[in-house]
Amino acid sequence: MVRYATRRILALIPTLFGVSLVVFLMIHLIPGDPASAFLRENASAEDVARVTERLGLNKPLPQQYVDWLGRILRLDLGESLHTSLPVAGQLAAKLPATAELAITAMVIATVVGLVLGVVAGMRRNTALDFGPMALGLVGVSMPIFWLGLMAIYLFAVNLRVLPPSTRGPEPDQVRTGFYTIDYLLMGDVSGFVNAVSFLLMPSFVLATVPLAVIARQTRSAMLEVLHQDYVRTAWAKGLRERRVVLRHVMKNALLPVITVVGLQVGLLLSGAFLTETVFSWPGLATYVVAAINGRDYPVVQGTVLIFAVIFVFVNLLVDLSYAWLDPRIKYS
Repeated sequence: MVRYATRRILALIPTLFGVSLVVFLMIHLIPGDPASAFLRENASAEDVARVTERLGLNKPLPQQYVDWLGRILRLDLGESLHTSLPVAGQLAAKLPATAELAITAMVIATVVGLVLGVVAGMRRNTALDFGPMALGLVGVSMPIFWLGLMAIYLFAVNLRVLPPSTRGPEPDQVRTGFYTIDYLLMGDVSGFVNAVSFLLMPSFVLATVPLAVIARQTRSAMLEVLHQDYVRTAWAKGLRERRVVLRHVMKNALLPVITVVGLQVGLLLSGAFLTETVFSWPGLATYVVAAINGRDYPVVQGTVLIFAVIFVFVNLLVDLSYAWLDPRIKYS
């Protein structure tokens, strides 16, 4: 297992190099001059030349990439063109809120999706099958921003059981602390409950699409494994249903499901931007959208690079989990 994990980790090096190259070219090959976009209209040629030199855009593209990659290896993502603050520091301040939202949504989607998929697969062509699959179809079909607005209208405006937004009446006034784990570690029960009340609605909204996909994939995998000979042998031996499902069916059915779970991370990160906008969640959404509109390319590059690295490492965990679930994989 150690040898297999080492091979997979070493394989990340060319992958991360390719990711860095794509991220760099994606920003620099977009039509338009970043210096002119930064200075807006009516900028003089002297001002444009000064900003171009300051950003190093007057150098050949390969030299720009080498310089940028050298800074990345030193964990230096550059400075924002608009605020002149380090991009790494700004992302570090906002990323935990997005991570908390995405991780909570992923846990909800995985746990609920697995349960619904297993129940639907074990009770095929019954109400316990049709019901979850119909809900899954609805979940995949509804846009996140529309579902978020409907959830606010139902639970915050009509029922008044959850807060509609994470912000107060002033644009920059945050009504609650975040990072529920902090309250939990401090033993602050009231703060934890308050933070969870703000987290519940956006996390469930964000979880709807991956939950539906995981449930449908789990059902398909369960139905495929249930027809295998070793499962029929387990039934013929008179084993209880719970033992057959947990020891013989689930472990083999989880392999394709884990792949889907890993792929949903990218969907969650993109969907988190819409969810944060609808619920005024103080994560990366507003910051990155403003950077895109202002052609603040160091911020955009840093954000895309971090998300790409997260996705790559999630796929590494998926590969390692394959070898843990099926020992034959690590010897292949």
